[in-house]
Amino acid sequence: MTAAHIINTLFFILPCFALLLLTFRNRLRPPVFLHIAGAILAYLAITFYGSGTYASYAPFPLKYLTIGLSTIILGAVIFDMATGYRFGHGIFIVAVAKCYAEQVTLLSMYVFFLLRDRLPSFNTFDSSVIRIILTVITFPLIYRFFRNFLRPALDYTASFSIWNQVWIIPICNNLIYNLLFSQNISSQDSVPDRFFYFIPPLWVILTFATYVLIMRMVIVISENANLSEKLHISETVSDSQRKQAEVLQCQIQQTSRQRHDMRHHLLVIDNYIKTENIQGLNEYIRDYRSSLTPPADIFCDNLALNSLIGYYKELSEKGYSNGTIKCIHKYINGILEMAFEDDMIRRNFAKKCIDPYKKISTRTALTKRETDLFLTACENARWGYNYLLGFKLMLLTGLRVGEMTGLTWNDIDLKNRTINVDHQFIQGDDKSRTSYHIDATKTTNGKRKVPMSDDVYELLKELKETTYFDSLKFNSCVDGYKGFVLHTRSGLPILTARFNEYAHKIVNEYNTNHEEKLPNITCHICRHTFCTRMAELNMNPNALIKIVGHASYKTTENVYISVEDDFVNEEFFRVMRGIG
Repeated sequence: MTAAHIINTLFFILPCFALLLLTFRNRLRPPVFLHIAGAILAYLAITFYGSGTYASYAPFPLKYLTIGLSTIILGAVIFDMATGYRFGHGIFIVAVAKCYAEQVTLLSMYVFFLLRDRLPSFNTFDSSVIRIILTVITFPLIYRFFRNFLRPALDYTASFSIWNQVWIIPICNNLIYNLLFSQNISSQDSVPDRFFYFIPPLWVILTFATYVLIMRMVIVISENANLSEKLHISETVSDSQRKQAEVLQCQIQQTSRQRHDMRHHLLVIDNYIKTENIQGLNEYIRDYRSSLTPPADIFCDNLALNSLIGYYKELSEKGYSNGTIKCIHKYINGILEMAFEDDMIRRNFAKKCIDPYKKISTRTALTKRETDLFLTACENARWGYNYLLGFKLMLLTGLRVGEMTGLTWNDIDLKNRTINVDHQFIQGDDKSRTSYHIDATKTTNGKRKVPMSDDVYELLKELKETTYFDSLKFNSCVDGYKGFVLHTRSGLPILTARFNEYAHKIVNEYNTNHEEKLPNITCHICRHTFCTRMAELNMNPNALIKIVGHASYKTTENVYISVEDDFVNEEFFRVMRGIG
């Protein structure tokens, strides 16, 4: 093996490595050293063996095909270990990079043929000099193609199914090159016909024009997907606004009818007064009262107090929690208190109305059996994989749903196995019910670092390997935060309502098909379940309140911990066995 042979081989390999390294340098991760070192050594061995076969002018087409495919597969393995892309992505990228090196080889021989009227030998410095010059000239162009077309297309559509088929194109290109060109131009004794003056440049143009069109097509597909997501959001907002307009129009019509009826009653009453027909006026008022629909419940004679109590009772019957009713009461009580202080009303009747709802509503945590059944039902569903991961994350960490949906990859420390919680994702504000915001945690104690269990670590590690660039490709941002761990196709956080709707559908489908029923499951019940499991495992109370972000263990114990009957029985017999 001569020095020229080594130079030619190295200038076949090194531009490919440099091209991939420069294009994907911010995606590199620390791989398993022994694995990647072994793969690189195997790649170099096969490449030098292939170049030796090429230089020996051996007319073995199957050997060319085997060597070509082996280098692509090994290169894809190295690329996937170093960057974390899928194997199909690695096959495509490495095949395109190898295609570039082959085109440089073909063009160097074509230039030598134009200058000397014969093909060069692989073991001479003449072809090496031409190859080096062509590499220096063409490398900026191919790097620009990789940076501006291939990398964005890959990042925007990494999860698309198109990558399961598109790798076939560069593979076929490499096979055709090995079958047609490699054998016919590998020997300096070969005498190309007059068409050789046109074939190499046309082949190069055709090859890279194909790749440019493919990348543009992939980018257009991703843009269409993004537009479809935005259209869906716009349609949802438009539908909500349309419903609000319908409700407003209905209320306007109802108010108009009430004003018309009131005007009619006033005219009738005015006529009775003018004619001094007191008996007729009393009969009219009595008939009008009898025509009115009486309230469902009469709690007291005071109409204002009765209305407030009835309103709170109606909210409770509709399924609103005591916490929600108390929140609504704060606004009503505040308004009436201001009116009382300004002497607009004689008394604030709202103060005592909330007493029946001051008791904190309790939620029952899921049992171990119910948790397993629910997660199994989610795994068996053909949709909603992101929702499944979200519920697993809440069950294993105790995060509030807003804290979980607001997590970005900057909050995930896989090295130290911690989750930094210092904000939460919320929807809606005073100006718009559909706007997205990042807010501070629910309480000051909510700012914390949550440790990762092995299950959480594996879950987040897999998520980062498969969806990290999906979360960034559309540059979706909420109040300066981007790169959300769990996100929609457009990169925005998933709404709390969507998680609860998903759980509701899963539970309904399961209960329809099974005798053993699941209870109603919401995101917050997952937090209760986490606290209960940790308490059952005798976790130190101080550690538990730090993990869940409570100010005192009293809140955790009274509100969030439910003790299963099975656990009580197990603990009783464990203690009794110790006494015996």
